[in-house]
Amino acid sequence: MRSLVSILALLLLAGCASSRTPEVPRASWLLVGVDGQRTTPSLTTYVERVGQQFAQRGAEHFVLAPGGQIEPLMGTPPAETITLVRFPTARGVRDWYKSDAYQQSLPLRANTGSYWLAAFESAATPMPSAHPAFLLLRGELPPSDAAEADAIKHYGGVLVARLSESDIDVLEGTPPKGAWRVVAFPSRGAVAALWLDPEFRALREGWNMPGKISAVLIDPAR
Repeated sequence: MRSLVSILALLLLAGCASSRTPEVPRASWLLVGVDGQRTTPSLTTYVERVGQQFAQRGAEHFVLAPGGQIEPLMGTPPAETITLVRFPTARGVRDWYKSDAYQQSLPLRANTGSYWLAAFESAATPMPSAHPAFLLLRGELPPSDAAEADAIKHYGGVLVARLSESDIDVLEGTPPKGAWRVVAFPSRGAVAALWLDPEFRALREGWNMPGKISAVLIDPAR
């Protein structure tokens, strides 16, 4: 009898294990804003070293050069230059930032501009192309709805993250306050097409919050 009970218990445990929802892999993102950046020999060395550190950790950087990568679509951009970097693990950004290699590189960036750095997590969702463009929304954002999600999907967009202020881990400086939404698209043209789409235009005009929401297009391939 005991052996029969044991077998039944094992079968029950196996059934419970197989019915569990598998964990979704998590990635982490580094979001960097820079104002008033000055290109100096030390900053060039800093950028080269940091790029090597990203590569060693399997991270993908989508903007890593001063100036010219963002296009304001609405409101005031959160920074003159914005960098997005995706690390393949949930703790990737924090581990990199605290590493000796990065902390030793940090003095090279001194007096080259005003910086803020923040980290957030997301599902490890595949990007819509090898060189995606990003729509970054920030401020007093209304909740997402089905119409917004359908419009993003129609143009090949992937919602990377929907963030409240509490979802953002500030590593350095003072990022602008507010909620954030990060959406990746196959190309700059896809973002532009979404932004000019009559239905999406009506949707964003319905937000009706002048000065309280900003939107920028970030195009690494530009």
